[in-house]
Amino acid sequence: MKYKELMGYFLDSDYTGFFGSMINRLGLALIKRQSLAMTDYEYTPFLIPTELRKVWGIEEKIV
Repeated sequence: MKYKELMGYFLDSDYTGFFGSMINRLGLALIKRQSLAMTDYEYTPFLIPTELRKVWGIEEKIV
């Protein structure tokens, strides 16, 4: 990522309101794009083990 220092400056600050929302969305989009590029554009599932689901009180979500 070419502009990681600049993005880090904006994401590290406590922005609220419209511009803060835009910066948060841009940062999330960049992170998603970079993670997809690292996995050859294949989504990686995020699975929580059954034991942790019970401890955390998370319901099984069927998609």
